[in-house]
Amino acid sequence: MKFNLSIFCLLFLNLVFKGYLYNQVTFNNTIDFENGDETGFSIITLPDGYIVIGNGWGYESDEYFETKLKYAKLDLEGNVVWQKTIAHDGFSLYCEILSGIQTQDGNIVFGGSRQTDVESEMHLIKFNPDNGDTLLYKVYSYNDHIYGLQIREFSDGKLLMQGWDSNDDYAYNLLKLNANGELL
Repeated sequence: MKFNLSIFCLLFLNLVFKGYLYNQVTFNNTIDFENGDETGFSIITLPDGYIVIGNGWGYESDEYFETKLKYAKLDLEGNVVWQKTIAHDGFSLYCEILSGIQTQDGNIVFGGSRQTDVESEMHLIKFNPDNGDTLLYKVYSYNDHIYGLQIREFSDGKLLMQGWDSNDDYAYNLLKLNANGELL
């Protein structure tokens, strides 16, 4: 009897595990922004879907080859709920090595680099995950070659943003910011 109970438990666990795997959401979707070239770099998982952010070229601003910041919300089945683009004439917006987080207030924060041919600055964007509306956009410039890398949130809602100075292999900038992106 004990042997049959062990087999039953093993089969039951196998069934539960297979059910869990088969119930995982899977999809294959392409997100197209204005017939441009896009590259996704970061994903944030939300209870009702995902935020995907990247950058690319396109017709969203006057200059096709200026790199734009592009992000979208997908539902759990991979359908696009909304998509947004931020473009600044004269600047390329990059997010190759950035991180995004969902903050304690429920909004999304991303940091990255804003660059011209001669200078680079760190930039921070905060937006509403329900509709993609921009809540704040800040630029931090300390020298002519700084790149935004990481963003983290403290338990009190303040942010820490890390930047890298490409002119100095050993120089990292750390910015402590309040929830509105203002330097502390």
